[in-house]
Amino acid sequence: MKTRLASALAVCACATLAACSPPHEIDSEKWVDTATGVAAPTVAPTSAAATTVAAADALPGYTNCVGSPEQRPDEISLACGDNNDVLRDITWTEWTATNATGTATRVTNDCTPNCADGKLQKTEDVKVVLSNPYDTVSGASFTQVAVDGVVILP
Repeated sequence: MKTRLASALAVCACATLAACSPPHEIDSEKWVDTATGVAAPTVAPTSAAATTVAAADALPGYTNCVGSPEQRPDEISLACGDNNDVLRDITWTEWTATNATGTATRVTNDCTPNCADGKLQKTEDVKVVLSNPYDTVSGASFTQVAVDGVVILP
């Protein structure tokens, strides 16, 4: 019994050691140089231009379903699950720290008899207002969308 246990442990040890080595490993005297001697870049602004860019980035963006906040997006989905309600060709007239205002074409799918066979309806020149900025890990982002005065996304 002890012999079988010892044999089983020896087989497991050999299999474990074999698994730790890459297959077809060939010893080589060549070594790869690494970039340990390069200094890390600084993150502090070094000019007035850099300060201006940082100030512009401080304005909130809008997170269109997923991803990072983007300033002045061309398109906003109002139905992230199926994309059956979209604001397209947005022209922004104002973008501040508290809200953003613009006009767009709203394209909706009536989903009749179902969404795959539904008809697209376009409404031109709808008023879009983004508001309620909130700080996220990706940066400030507007969290509320209103179309023609009606809040669509809180």
